[in-house]
Amino acid sequence: MQAASPSMRVCVVGAGPCGLTTVKNLLAEGIDFVCYEEGSAVGGNWVYDDSSDRRSVYKATRLIS
Repeated sequence: MQAASPSMRVCVVGAGPCGLTTVKNLLAEGIDFVCYEEGSAVGGNWVYDDSSDRRSVYKATRLIS
């Protein structure tokens, strides 16, 4: 892996599982980034949002990982 230049900045679109993994790895490498998320919370498909028409999990869903 090539070292990032000091002026490099990365844009991560979405704070779902893939976006959060990307953010974690960018932090570990010390790379400057900005992350944009359309929803009101991070987690992507795993977030239940009563105000959204795009629900992908049940309200009672609980995750243990």
